[in-house]
Amino acid sequence: MIALFYYIIKVIVCSGILYGYYHFALRNRVFHEWNRFYLLTAVPFSILLPILDINIMAPADSDSKIITALQIVAGADEYILAANNSSAINWSTELITMLAYMSISLVFAGIFTAAIFRIMKMVRRYKPVLLENFFFINTTEPGTPFSFFKYLFWNEEISLEGENGKRILEHELVHIREKHSWDKIFIHIILVFFWINPFFWLIRQEMTMIHEFIADRRSVGRGDVNAFAKLILEASFPSHAGILTSSFFQSSIKRRLAMITKTTNPRLMYLSRLMMIPLLFLLVFTFAVKAKTLITKDEAPVVHLDQKYYVVIDAGHGGDDNGAISGSLKEKDVNLQLARMVKELNKNPSLELVLTRGDDKSTALPDRVKFAEEKNAQLFLSIHVASAPSATEKGITAFISKTDLSRYDQNVRFASLLLNNLSTIYNVDKSIKQRENSGIWVLDKNVCPAVILECGYLSNTDDRNYISSKANQEKIARQILKSIEDYFSKTVLIQPATPAVQLVKISANDTVPKSKAQTAKNPSANGNTEVVVQGYGSNKNTNSNNEVVVQGYGSNKNTNSNNEVVVQGYPSKKNDEAGVRYFVDGKEVNSAVANSINTDNIASVNVNKSNSTTGTINITTKSNTTTATTITVQGLKKGSPPPLYMLEGKEISEEEMKLIDPEKIESISVLKDKSAETLYGDKGKNGVIVITLKKRS
Repeated sequence: MIALFYYIIKVIVCSGILYGYYHFALRNRVFHEWNRFYLLTAVPFSILLPILDINIMAPADSDSKIITALQIVAGADEYILAANNSSAINWSTELITMLAYMSISLVFAGIFTAAIFRIMKMVRRYKPVLLENFFFINTTEPGTPFSFFKYLFWNEEISLEGENGKRILEHELVHIREKHSWDKIFIHIILVFFWINPFFWLIRQEMTMIHEFIADRRSVGRGDVNAFAKLILEASFPSHAGILTSSFFQSSIKRRLAMITKTTNPRLMYLSRLMMIPLLFLLVFTFAVKAKTLITKDEAPVVHLDQKYYVVIDAGHGGDDNGAISGSLKEKDVNLQLARMVKELNKNPSLELVLTRGDDKSTALPDRVKFAEEKNAQLFLSIHVASAPSATEKGITAFISKTDLSRYDQNVRFASLLLNNLSTIYNVDKSIKQRENSGIWVLDKNVCPAVILECGYLSNTDDRNYISSKANQEKIARQILKSIEDYFSKTVLIQPATPAVQLVKISANDTVPKSKAQTAKNPSANGNTEVVVQGYGSNKNTNSNNEVVVQGYGSNKNTNSNNEVVVQGYPSKKNDEAGVRYFVDGKEVNSAVANSINTDNIASVNVNKSNSTTGTINITTKSNTTTATTITVQGLKKGSPPPLYMLEGKEISEEEMKLIDPEKIESISVLKDKSAETLYGDKGKNGVIVITLKKRS
């Protein structure tokens, strides 16, 4: 509604300027046909011009006053549209005003319809007689004679044989031949919808006078003006109240007489009409042309990449799934606009951007991941807009997988680049998010590094207004594209070695496929809270004591084939997240290393708990039977510093690497030279060994 009233104001201003030009340059001039055409054109021009959108690209460093003015107008339009999108329809002052406006429009529509019915009633009451190309109707109605389209309503008290009768008849026939009734119908339909515009009423009044000027000149010409004046002054018929008819007696006598006697000045005529050209240019540039900043090649150069890369841009939600909603603004629409914009802005021949959806349709989460696999994608970005119960939460955020650690570094790199680049244009939360309460399907199940980018909160007024603007959407899209190029560029270093990764609780309806959503169950059979040390299977023990149960070892004789270690008494989540520290043969290791040790090489496990949520797990290995994992990097000189070891996205030492059971290794990737340094900085200068463990069932 805000945008509608803003549009009406622009129509009023535009028509006011056009009428002002008519009043001072064209009114009371003798070129009546030209004035008729001008007024008829001014009405639709005033209505259509404010909705035109002609964009021109201006250099970013331009100091032109005209460009600055155009940018101000464009900014005002975008602000109004953003405010309109963010406002919900409710029983507010705006809605009441809208209903009142529409009610008045209905009243004018009723008056217009009633006038038509009155004329048609007169046609049915009196018998029309066809004379040449018009219908003659002889009546006793007050206000006659007058004409309406091809009907001439005559008053039987006026003699057609007299001089006055002949002049009046010719006058009304001019109205019929010139089709003046169409002009009246057109302007009255416009006034039904734009009754609030005072300049349209003035145009209607002037249009009626121009019709009379044309009919007077055609019927009287330069004949006996005194006789014409006497004809009008002696008329004693009551005025006719019709709003759609052309009556001989209803218009200003003084102006009509002045127009009959007025002489023409050709030079003045041409000068008055030529002044309209600069006026039209001014109006078009004021209301239709909008200046946008041109991004030059120097500002956004195409990044050189060493090979072809395929990137999937996923517009979240779609179809029946609207996502977050604020007023008329829907998340699915914003996501799609941003995704399309990123693809359209891409000019890099080494980047192939493909969309999971190019229109408003539903796409299942597994299908989005499958799409990335089919395209052999090397990067996946899912675009969303967030919403929160609190209107104070704001800013752009990024999510990575919590469960898929095989691409942890790549995910962090991409998320860091996105947040760093977007921070140059808007507020961002630079701590990378991971969902605490459950996984996110397109992140956990993907075949390549993947990030979800939440481009602000629709529940926050500032974010909502910012993301609603097309200009701001383009800014976001450009920074997303830059981040993608930076990710594959060998010249852009990775993010800081220890980026801030934050676990958050979020609720969303698009993180787990509906057909596969499951309720988490406590594996304990006795209701006690348990923690299973990952990598050793699930616990089947039902011991009621809060004790350490190492099946197959020690006092507990309950052995099974799983060789599993269960630590009872801790919350049901990963031990290292609960504050548990792991020690192997007296040296602290991370949970991934502890999980990768062959259980056959474990001599004992000792658990110390300081409280219900923290503690240490001490593992002692059978040193005489321990099988060390040996990995070498070909090409390194003998005696050179050891390479960097990465296990499940975390840095480990060479001693920790030797504890890994080779049977539990899924793959080993070796990075050398520039590629290692690009991804891992100085730590990777001696080579990097990336170890991925087999997925645990």
